[in-house]
Amino acid sequence: YDEQINVSTEDGLSEREQAAVIGRTMARIEYIRGLEFTEPVPVTVMSREQFRSRQANRTIPDQRRQQLNVTYEALFMINSSTDAATVLNQNAGSSVGGYYSPTQNQIVVIGDGPESLLLNERTLAHELLHALQNQHFDLTRYYQRTIDRNNAISGLVEGDARFLEHTY
Repeated sequence: YDEQINVSTEDGLSEREQAAVIGRTMARIEYIRGLEFTEPVPVTVMSREQFRSRQANRTIPDQRRQQLNVTYEALFMINSSTDAATVLNQNAGSSVGGYYSPTQNQIVVIGDGPESLLLNERTLAHELLHALQNQHFDLTRYYQRTIDRNNAISGLVEGDARFLEHTY
């Protein structure tokens, strides 16, 4: 976990360098969290533009779209003519640094630029912790039917990851 690795970020990271950074990050998480990964986690790095394109093409079921519209309108965050799902997708396209999909067991990290695709190591550590949580605690079983219950579980899952980020 404390090993020096020979990587140069000036020209982006080669596949070998990415693998070294990911491996060391996993080892540091295991050390900090006191849990071991049970299997490797695929990590994909994509540009911000690729991510925005993916977000724009996301399909949101009508029931979920209606729930989002009612919730965000009730919070006075949008008006009745604004589609909350569209706003959320646009915001995510600009601000998300990465994500972990428990159902696909895959991490996507948004790179700094289309050519360099440099990894943000804190973001990588945060998302790798979600993979570790899933391997040990099956995050998919915590999906809840209500927003409040989802928020309660999310507070634990994200709080753990944010604590790791600060410790890292």
